[in-house]
Amino acid sequence: MYKNVRQSKAGVEAVLSEYLKDLETDHQGVIEVLRDCTVVLAATCPQSSSKQMQFVTESDNAVFETVIVDEAARANPLDLFIPMSKAKRRIILVGDHRQLPHILEDDIFIKTPVNACRCTYRMNCTTFLFVIRLFYFCTKGYYFYQ
Repeated sequence: MYKNVRQSKAGVEAVLSEYLKDLETDHQGVIEVLRDCTVVLAATCPQSSSKQMQFVTESDNAVFETVIVDEAARANPLDLFIPMSKAKRRIILVGDHRQLPHILEDDIFIKTPVNACRCTYRMNCTTFLFVIRLFYFCTKGYYFYQ
């Protein structure tokens, strides 16, 4: 049959037509195929333990071989524990340690040394000047590495 499908244009069209019909009418079948064939799932930190994730993984407590958290430097440290608790073997945290913290606490100006933000490696110059003037009260002695 495969040989006949490959050799005739009508065979290919028939297979594609049947596939499209299945996509439009067999929603449960599509969900099952996606569930069985998916090797990568994406979610926010809180969503990694949500009802939607439980539905997709068919488990109340799914565990994954590897968990990758992007923008980890911007995430609330307590929120990071949610996806990290789902890792069986590896946790990979991806983020920029030079970013500002995920929240600005009332006493950040007391905790943060004035010279903590004197250079940028990729931020737009105008944005950088705004940040250091507003948050660090700095008007000179800064550097741009772009």
